[in-house]
Amino acid sequence: MSNEDLNYAPTEPEVVGNLRVTNATTSSVSLTWTEPAGNRSVYRVQWADGHSNGTSRNVSGTNITINNLTAGVLYYISVAAVADDGHTEGRNVTVERYTSK
Repeated sequence: MSNEDLNYAPTEPEVVGNLRVTNATTSSVSLTWTEPAGNRSVYRVQWADGHSNGTSRNVSGTNITINNLTAGVLYYISVAAVADDGHTEGRNVTVERYTSK
């Protein structure tokens, strides 16, 4: 590894745009967003219902359907772009959505 490799610090990705819920059922929520300009390799999607520690998944595309949710519960869902190093994360954007009863 060269000194140049040791000094590499990835640029924090820009913020994803237009995060919105496209569908919600009793057990799932579907979301879509637009990719930010610049450096990113995946998106980190995190969700929680306010009573649990939450769950996270990395996705490569600009949409996701989160399954196995509980009916009638408010979920907080955030999306952030992640740089090529897999660790440097941009600021997240959050939406709140109830699943159907």
